[in-house]
Amino acid sequence: ALYEQFQKPMTIQNVPGPIAHDDGVVIEVKANGIFAIIIFNPALPRGVRSPTPARRDSLRRYEFGALAGRNGFRRIGIAGLPLYHRIPRRRRAGTRVRRRMGCVVHGCGGVGLATIMIANAIGARVIGLDIKDETLAFAKSIGAAHVLNARNETKLIDAIHALTGGGAHVSFDALGSLETCRNSVLSLRKRGRHVQVGLMVADYKDAPIPMNVVIAKELEIVGSHGMQAHAYEPMMRMILFGKLKPKLLIHKTVTLEESIVELQAFGNYANVGVTVIDRF
Repeated sequence: ALYEQFQKPMTIQNVPGPIAHDDGVVIEVKANGIFAIIIFNPALPRGVRSPTPARRDSLRRYEFGALAGRNGFRRIGIAGLPLYHRIPRRRRAGTRVRRRMGCVVHGCGGVGLATIMIANAIGARVIGLDIKDETLAFAKSIGAAHVLNARNETKLIDAIHALTGGGAHVSFDALGSLETCRNSVLSLRKRGRHVQVGLMVADYKDAPIPMNVVIAKELEIVGSHGMQAHAYEPMMRMILFGKLKPKLLIHKTVTLEESIVELQAFGNYANVGVTVIDRF
C-alpha cells in the first residue's frame, strides 16, 4: 500500500522487493500496526517510519539482534511493538519512570495505552485520562490504577493532584493537543517532568505552555520521539518474561485492503486499542 500524496487516497501496488546488503538480511513481515497517519513496520528496529506496510525489509545483521526469531514471539503480539517507540522505559535522561512514581497519561490511544502498560510493569502508580468511558475501562484492565474522564471532571487538575498526593512525578501527553499539553504540565508536582509524546503539528506546533508554573515548580519539559535500536532488547525481554503483553493492546486485525479505510478513519478515534494488518 502506497501513500504518495498528502490527503489523497492510498493505493495498493506491487513494488520491487528489497535487496539485502552483503552483511544484511531480508525480513518477511507478517503483521503491521496502524498508527494515526503512519503505518509502522515493526521489522525496523531503529524506529524508522515506513510509508508502506511492506512485506519484506532489508536490515543489516548488526541491527537485527533483539528481533531474531529465536525468542519465539508470536507475530500478532510483535505487531504491537510500534507502540513502544516512545515509552517511559526510554533511557534518555528525564523520561524514565521508576517504581512508586505517580504517573499520569493524557490520552489513551495506542501510545497512551502502551505507556500505561509499561509504567505499570515498572511499578509506577498510573492514572489514565481520556474522554471515552470504554477506552478508560480498557486502560484500567491493562494496568491503570485510576482513570478519569477528562470531559466529565469539572476540576480535572484538582482530581489528579488528589489522586497523586500533590501532583504527578511524570506526566505524558500521549495525544498531542493544546488542552492535553497544558493539562499535563499542570498535573505535575514540584520538580516533576512533562513528556510530550503526542505529535504537535499544524495549528498545535506553537502550543502555549504555562511557563509561570514551569518556573515556580522547577519543572522539566522533555520531548520524546523515537527509541534507539539497543533499547529494544530490554523491552523484548520484558515481553519474553511476561511483564509486558502487547497482544492485549490489539483491538482487531484487518487485511491490507481494509487497512486503507481504517487509516482514513483514524482521526475519528472510534477504536479502542490497536488495529493490526495481518493478511496481505
